[in-house]
Amino acid sequence: MGAILAIRRYRTFVDDAEGRSLDEYMSLFNRCICMDIVLAVIYTVLGVSSTALHQFSFQSGLSLALNASLVPVIVLWLIDAGLVFSLRGRVADSMGKPSRSTRDRDIIISRKRTIVTNASVCIAFYVLRFALEVYATYSASIFKNMIGSFVALALMCALKTLRLFAINSFGRWVSKHWDAQSAPQLDPSRIPA
Repeated sequence: MGAILAIRRYRTFVDDAEGRSLDEYMSLFNRCICMDIVLAVIYTVLGVSSTALHQFSFQSGLSLALNASLVPVIVLWLIDAGLVFSLRGRVADSMGKPSRSTRDRDIIISRKRTIVTNASVCIAFYVLRFALEVYATYSASIFKNMIGSFVALALMCALKTLRLFAINSFGRWVSKHWDAQSAPQLDPSRIPA
């Protein structure tokens, strides 16, 4: 149920970026930061427990690839959380100024692009690891036992991809709403302390 709500929420940003408010984007950024941290923790636990539970040999090439691909996914998710935190702070600072420059806009769009690039690389590593996990479980004849886990992992990938599209839509929003004289105001209660 929560996943369906998240999908709908992300779709509203993708389908109607210009119709969203600044407060909605700030809320999106907060959710993204939390999601990245929580997913990094969950994925770490799942990856480590999967390795321990199925006792993949650390001497096989497949096991080494599985373990090696786990690290960049987790690190990139944590970097993503930091980048979104930085973007959120920059947006809050820029919106708090009486006069907004195109330089502020360009910095915000540049940070958004950095986030999109990082998240795209992360999703690529995630898909690679997912494919390795499917292959490993199929090779070990335990694929049927892991279907539930694979559904959860596929759902995580779909949510991360939609989240990437939602963050990317912020560039369209900024391009439409940014005006050095009358940029949209942020609700002061939403500015992080």
